[in-house]
Amino acid sequence: MIAKPATEAGEYEVLDQYQSQPRRLKIIHVGAGASGLLLAYKAQRQLRNYELICYEKNPTYGGTWYENKYPGCACDIPAHVYTYTFQPNTEWSGFYSGADEIEQYFRRFHDQHNLAPYIRLDSEVVSATWLEDAGELQVKVKNAANENETTTITDRCNVLINGSGVVNKWKWPAIEGISSYKGTLAHSAKWDTSIDWQGKKVAVLGTGSSSIQMVPHLAKGKPLNTLFLP
Repeated sequence: MIAKPATEAGEYEVLDQYQSQPRRLKIIHVGAGASGLLLAYKAQRQLRNYELICYEKNPTYGGTWYENKYPGCACDIPAHVYTYTFQPNTEWSGFYSGADEIEQYFRRFHDQHNLAPYIRLDSEVVSATWLEDAGELQVKVKNAANENETTTITDRCNVLINGSGVVNKWKWPAIEGISSYKGTLAHSAKWDTSIDWQGKKVAVLGTGSSSIQMVPHLAKGKPLNTLFLP
């Protein structure tokens, strides 16, 4: 027998169950990228008596490889090791495969293992609050499946897992006057694929992995007047 925590009156309730008795658990995972797909796959095979929902803010799954569309976007490690260890891919077209090809790998994985029932698209987790008395998390989810109307629902879970990505919240740098700039502003994390940079003066801020991938493709857009990397 185990005791339920004391109430405000200082009383304990003895529950008619043994210690560590199994019970059904509700799991919420934030995101349906590589981590969310893997959790759904593992849960199918290793868990019992559970419910799993992966809330994904985008209109489809894929996470990083759905969102990142900038020119030259690719894996920055050898593609043959950028797979789930139990599902290798022998069909990479190159040593550092492009974003579209990697996205297709995860799409095949999703379809092959029937992971769609675990995923709720157009659903962004906006807050989570611990409910002490219930021993659960209350999760608020903003749903934007209807472009003309956004609704907020409330869900509960025993386990909340964050797979949203540690650098998913991109922002513009604090540059004086950037808000009044009249030219085209583009961010690698929110790339507008309709941009035509041919024959235009382009300034690239930053020299990280995204920049290294972008610059050669931007330079191919001849004639390119100026390319500036601070």
